[in-house]
Amino acid sequence: MKKDIVRLLLLLIVTPFCAIAQSPDVLVVNKIKSNGNFPGSLAFLDSKSGKILKTIPVGNEPHEVAVSTDKKYALVTNTGSYREPSNTLSLIDIAQQKEIRRIDLGNLWNPHGAVYHKGLFYFTAEGSRVIGAYDPEKDKLSWINGTGQDQTHMLVITDNGKHIVATNRGSGTVSIYDLQGEDPLQGGS
Repeated sequence: MKKDIVRLLLLLIVTPFCAIAQSPDVLVVNKIKSNGNFPGSLAFLDSKSGKILKTIPVGNEPHEVAVSTDKKYALVTNTGSYREPSNTLSLIDIAQQKEIRRIDLGNLWNPHGAVYHKGLFYFTAEGSRVIGAYDPEKDKLSWINGTGQDQTHMLVITDNGKHIVATNRGSGTVSIYDLQGEDPLQGGS
């Protein structure tokens, strides 16, 4: 009888822990900075256990990752090397832990910095001196704006959403954009 009670208690204690599946709460871009233009990967980690749950391939020499507010999507910038620049973004479905789209940016070379704000992933394209916005639901580029500065590198959007600030490492400058009106991505912003 005593053994049965111990077994029952162990079963009640262990079962909830077995039923809890590990889910990733950290995404890590695995950069291969070699100037050899090699494919990189994105790792899904569980910070509590310290385990890598899954690693998936993304584009050549990825640099940054941004996550949507609802944690549905992640976007990886595939920068490529400076000898062989890339022009793609990888859209990741976080729940499925897989790349669902490889977005071809056409003439927008060396995508680098990335942030998410109000339904759009904003990114820089160093080789093209621009900032762009990608809509993952519509699968389209929503906005492109030139900085006129060399190597537009990283960007942030202010908490109130009224300004985009981008660093231009090649020029040693900072670009600040005022986002105005109901739809700041329309002309005049």
